[in-house]
Amino acid sequence: MKKEFRNENKFRIRKAALSDIPELKELYKNTVLSVNRKDYSSEEVEDWASCGDDTARWHELFADQQVFVAENEKSKLVGYASVNAVGYLHLMFVHKDFQHQGIAALLYRTVEQYAREKGAKKITSEVSITAKPFFEKQGFTTDAKHRRKANRLYLTNFKMSKILDKPLSDMTDEELRKLFPIVLSEHQSRWKDDYRAEAGLLEEKIGSENIKKINHIGSTAVPGLLAKPTIDILLEITRNTDLDGLILVMESIGYLYSLQPHNPAPHIMFMKGYTPKGFRPPVFHVHVRYAGDWDEIYFRDYLTAHPETAEEYGKLKLELKELFEHDRDRYTEAKTEFVQQVVNTAKKERNAM
Repeated sequence: MKKEFRNENKFRIRKAALSDIPELKELYKNTVLSVNRKDYSSEEVEDWASCGDDTARWHELFADQQVFVAENEKSKLVGYASVNAVGYLHLMFVHKDFQHQGIAALLYRTVEQYAREKGAKKITSEVSITAKPFFEKQGFTTDAKHRRKANRLYLTNFKMSKILDKPLSDMTDEELRKLFPIVLSEHQSRWKDDYRAEAGLLEEKIGSENIKKINHIGSTAVPGLLAKPTIDILLEITRNTDLDGLILVMESIGYLYSLQPHNPAPHIMFMKGYTPKGFRPPVFHVHVRYAGDWDEIYFRDYLTAHPETAEEYGKLKLELKELFEHDRDRYTEAKTEFVQQVVNTAKKERNAM
């Protein structure tokens, strides 16, 4: 029997129907009256909440916008968002009892994907004081602060927008190579801290029952070694881990899923820190394997114990960067012989002990 992931990952998105309007009205009113009260006066939130009473407005919303709703495992409506084909996001609300559970981020990813598919070049919205920090985290910038009429009163909000860059999945190999060149850095002490923080997040979100081991691997794990500023993590999982659930969890915390058919089972890798505008540190690669005896550990430990070999490896990487700065695959392939020699030596020494 496969182990389940936490309930926070069990929300699903569907397109709304007109029959959802009574529940949407209730969610809208209760959320405004409770969640937005911290940023607006009682008179303001009561006036704002009264806008949801007009059923005709809801039918106009459905006519002009695509409305998406989020449901929990019990089919309870816990949030909704709406957007039109040109990228105007009109409404986004999360149930007052389900705040801070990732629902808003899930809804936003859905409306952004819809807008992209419709050919929108940017997303615009009018955002409350309460929601402004969330939209800033999604990459929005403030275009203007103004006062918008609710029912009788004028309330402060912000006109915000986000330019939709070409997604990584639509870029050519040549575009990706230019966007993500080989970059080498002197060793940074913070890499160890970045690893520890991310390993803690992975354990929290995936669940210790699904994890056999987590290890910091690659050059950033070797003290003093010149390295690409990418934190490589070897995540060893149990055989009964729900892989579809794992992918959902990783995507929910900002990772890109990458099928790796030539890597050991379960042929999965995840990447974080890659954006349409380039690297956004810290950058992580999570290599997913079933528990085993992996060469990466031998390589890391040998270089740590033999600084002279680590220095030699650093010099090789500098030479290869000059040759393959914009070709990550050839850069990696050119290191293979050196890496394998070190692994073989490390295994012989281990076996001789």
